[in-house]
Amino acid sequence: MTTRQEAVRNIEIHIAYDGSYFHGWAHQPGRQTVQESIRLVAERFFKTKGLVVEGCSRTDSGVHALDQFASIYLPSSAAPIPEYAIPMALNQRLPRGVLCLGAKEVPINHFTRFEVSGKCYTYLFMKNVSRNPFLKNYACYPKKSIDWELFMEASKYFIGEKYFQNFTVKDTSRPPLKSSIREVYSINFTDHGTVVAITIKGNRFLYKMVRRIMGYLMKVGMGEFPIEETPKYFEPGDYYGIIPTADAGGLYLEKMFFDMEALHAYKHQIFPILQLP
Repeated sequence: MTTRQEAVRNIEIHIAYDGSYFHGWAHQPGRQTVQESIRLVAERFFKTKGLVVEGCSRTDSGVHALDQFASIYLPSSAAPIPEYAIPMALNQRLPRGVLCLGAKEVPINHFTRFEVSGKCYTYLFMKNVSRNPFLKNYACYPKKSIDWELFMEASKYFIGEKYFQNFTVKDTSRPPLKSSIREVYSINFTDHGTVVAITIKGNRFLYKMVRRIMGYLMKVGMGEFPIEETPKYFEPGDYYGIIPTADAGGLYLEKMFFDMEALHAYKHQIFPILQLP
């Protein structure tokens, strides 16, 4: 594998993908992932082996991304393809479900992952419990009607810097957590007619944190969890089996931010699967 220290070029690519085609972002042996798909295609047209593709954010199997970034580290043996030709070269070879929106060469010591100031995720719920076969991989179908006023009232408890240990799950493939403290800046509601979009902005998110927040709020909106008990979930305790994880297909990495001003100014405006940056 080409390490950062061995690389002579650092190509930052801007991508979007339909998570229903992939087993998540990160490489998994024997499974199609976004990271591995990009790596294999990049090795073909750069005519080299052992490339490293490092993403800004890891998404789970079935989760979508409208605004993902990754770095491709190229050794001296790589073909000298100019940056303007890289998006077309990638898109001609990438599998269905992933698109390169742009590419640029950045300094070797520029680590895009560490430049991220915050992220915006959107989660889609169908308002009607009847299923739309065309959106089964792109929105969550609640089993019961949701009281959206109650849902959003409960969401206020999540704003601010909180202990979110109860809203993550253990994953031995990831480094041990140094802290479960994260800050959520806002949670907003947008009615798109038959679909409701819940947009959440924060500095960083734990593994499955957004999906578990959505799963919890959904239960409150259905009247299954008392809203007044919400504060206890921000304290140490064993609530792993109580808080549900909402379906992956409803979640979209909508926007990455590289400065705080842009993050706080950003407002979700459009149905996510019709939006590209």
